[in-house]
Amino acid sequence: FGLSVVNIYFEDGTDVYFARQVVGERLAEARGNIPDGFGDPQMGPISTGLGIILYFRLDDTSGTRDLVEMREIQDWIIKYQLQTVPGVTEVLSLGGFEKQYQVRLDPDALLAYDIQIGDVIGALERGNKTEGAQFLEIGAEQYTVRGVGLARSVDDLAEIVVNVDDGRPVRVRDLGEIVIGGGVR
Repeated sequence: FGLSVVNIYFEDGTDVYFARQVVGERLAEARGNIPDGFGDPQMGPISTGLGIILYFRLDDTSGTRDLVEMREIQDWIIKYQLQTVPGVTEVLSLGGFEKQYQVRLDPDALLAYDIQIGDVIGALERGNKTEGAQFLEIGAEQYTVRGVGLARSVDDLAEIVVNVDDGRPVRVRDLGEIVIGGGVR
């Protein structure tokens, strides 16, 4: 997952609403060139060069939190609280490391089990998702049925079955190690 942001600055005196219309037209043209799976580009709200009104820094004076945990606090707690403030249109996180579950595969194990990297990726995708289902009607009540299968820990990911070898399941843990790490920046 990634984020791509393009900021467009206009000269003073430019009719911003007309310029926005032109940018919107170019954006519509560009949509056809974006590969599937990369999302749909969105145009943000009009703002000025003075639109950024606050920078803040998160410090761990106890020294017990790493940069992954600090970023997680920013992205999942502070950001949502700031977005409830009237007039705040965006809270952008910089610094720290985004939390990632990283699978570090052992090439020798892949060879021994005759498993390709794509097989591991496919198993991880299938074993870490939520699926919608139908409704269950009991009397006048209607219940939504869904399968929740999101991994919540390193152990959950380690137990995902990639293949079966002579009746024995080959799990992700058999092919390497799974660790929590920070994303590349």
